[in-house]
Amino acid sequence: MRPLVSAVAFLLLALLIAKRVRVSSRDVSIISGFGAILAVQAVSLGTIGVLSVLGFIAKLLTAFAVVRLIRNFAKVYVDAMFWTATISFPFFALMIATQGRIASMVEPLSFKVPDPFFLVHYFASPHLLQNNSYFWEPGVFAGYLVVALIFLGGVREQYSFRRYRLIVFVLLAAVASTRSTGGYLMAPLAMVFHGKAMGKNIVVRAVPVMVAIAGLIFVYTSSDFLGKKISNQFEEVQGQGNGWQLTRLGSLLYDFRLIKERPLIGWGPDPDLQNAVVDQVVTHREGNGLSKFTASFGFIGVALFMATTWVGFRNLFHGKTRLATLALIIIVGMLNDEPFLSFSLFMTLMFLRRPVLGTAGSSSAARYAPDGPDSVGGHLTPAVSGPLNPVI
Repeated sequence: MRPLVSAVAFLLLALLIAKRVRVSSRDVSIISGFGAILAVQAVSLGTIGVLSVLGFIAKLLTAFAVVRLIRNFAKVYVDAMFWTATISFPFFALMIATQGRIASMVEPLSFKVPDPFFLVHYFASPHLLQNNSYFWEPGVFAGYLVVALIFLGGVREQYSFRRYRLIVFVLLAAVASTRSTGGYLMAPLAMVFHGKAMGKNIVVRAVPVMVAIAGLIFVYTSSDFLGKKISNQFEEVQGQGNGWQLTRLGSLLYDFRLIKERPLIGWGPDPDLQNAVVDQVVTHREGNGLSKFTASFGFIGVALFMATTWVGFRNLFHGKTRLATLALIIIVGMLNDEPFLSFSLFMTLMFLRRPVLGTAGSSSAARYAPDGPDSVGGHLTPAVSGPLNPVI
């Protein structure tokens, strides 16, 4: 997998050079910032996991290249996740209707990883009642859907109202079908961006947000898969039985042992370098993405990610700092559910650019503004002319 990731990164960089894509000061700050952290880690530890470092750099450069090469990246991503969600529903229905037997039916035509994978759907036997689309884990699918809801809040002017509302409800239905703890916790917050989907009346537009919050409270207090799941994790951590470190809360507490040893710059992306401090099985399988990233890159790396991601969201939301802050809060919440920063998608958030719209509702008029002084603390020029519609 690492050679493939590196090859993709190399190809994308070649395309960047061929197209003479300009690099902003924020791009340089991000790449050089993580490069400096890796260099200090190598010196202070006296060793370096070459393959892991190259893998991280490849994913970081892939994220940068994708955002720069794909015009209107946020909208393209929303469209991709809309169709991903739409296609997942019939397969998920078949899984439920056949009680999972559809997996064995398609097995002769599928890849084994380890459950059958058939082009656009992964038939994961442990997740019979959870929709995971082509992802190996419903929680990962939910995280990608929540990102799509955030992006949609920034590019909704590029859709007709009917199309925009359809996308909102399809994405929400897909999150509901994942039965993911992280998705259920963060989707109500993401709905703050989408009161407009219910119409122009501000009271009516507040309804989906209030319903989502009320539904979350009800589900948490009455559902086995959310309320009891979280309660059971607390009990596992308190009892410290076998595998307690592999829960979200357990991995957070376990990672603290790493973080307190090297709080500023971390241990690097290679889990094998952490064996003297923690169990190798835990470092390879833990699920709390935020604490894992902190252990790998320290508080300096986390601060770099959060600051540049906030600027990226501020670009996406046309300079609105409150919406950028809300988006960052949602992302931090999702990182506590899965190790999303092991994937390039969540790294793209650091490189998001300012969309410039022509005629509202016309996707063909959408383009990206040229790079400006959009580094942390830099000046943002207005992305659109005229007043923006309020969120709710």
